Amino acid sequence: MNRADRRRADKEHARKIDAGIDLDDLSPEMMGSLIRRTYSAVEQARRFGSVAPILGFMNPLIDKSTQKAARYHSIACSKGCWYCCTVWVAASIPEVIHFANTVPAGQKAGFSTRLDESLSQFGHLSFDQRGDTVTPCPALVDKLCSNYQNRPNTCRTAMSADADICRRSYVELSGEDIPTPMSINGIRGIFVVALECALVHAGLVPGAYEFQAALKRTLADPTIERRWLNGEDVFAGLPEDPKAPGEIAARQSFMAAAFS
Repeated sequence: MNRADRRRADKEHARKIDAGIDLDDLSPEMMGSLIRRTYSAVEQARRFGSVAPILGFMNPLIDKSTQKAARYHSIACSKGCWYCCTVWVAASIPEVIHFANTVPAGQKAGFSTRLDESLSQFGHLSFDQRGDTVTPCPALVDKLCSNYQNRPNTCRTAMSADADICRRSYVELSGEDIPTPMSINGIRGIFVVALECALVHAGLVPGAYEFQAALKRTLADPTIERRWLNGEDVFAGLPEDPKAPGEIAARQSFMAAAFS
């Protein structure tokens, strides 16, 4: 495909992406277009010295795509349903920084206190050990997320067909599988891959880290955003989300296709 053909294809792909990705329409070419557009947002973030352009691009698309996928299913999630806000959450570096930057001013003191209390109790636990505990997110206030608009991909795409199962599994630790539609998991994965590919191509550190520990480090160091945008590994040593086998190889394949 020459440059003119790619520009025409990208324009059509952008139209479909902006309306919310439909998994039935997702092609390797559209995925490549999403990766390149995410990369453009990353480069804009570097110019501005702020991660906000990355999330300003991605979060609305995640929401539209998730809503589109959910229309084929009966979803039990509703305002005040908080059961999934008690588990290990993995978030990318820009998501963590953006969330920390946007905690409402009137909530910051309480948020920091709850974060410290949570980490003192659960911060030493591994990913597997956290599965046997109930660890409420410090952003949870009166069963509502106090920074809902800026929650990470993991939270934006957390959906279930049965709230009772969520309560039993997350709060009562019954171990039951959450009935999340596969299409929702697919949407989550698409945007994880797009962001990681864009970050690697831009020379920035990718990866997903345990949300609370990463928030603590971010809030304690006002230079983290600038240093990460300059290519530093600012979350080194923090608990990372376990990688699925083949994930890095798949990312490399997508990158090669997107930027060839």
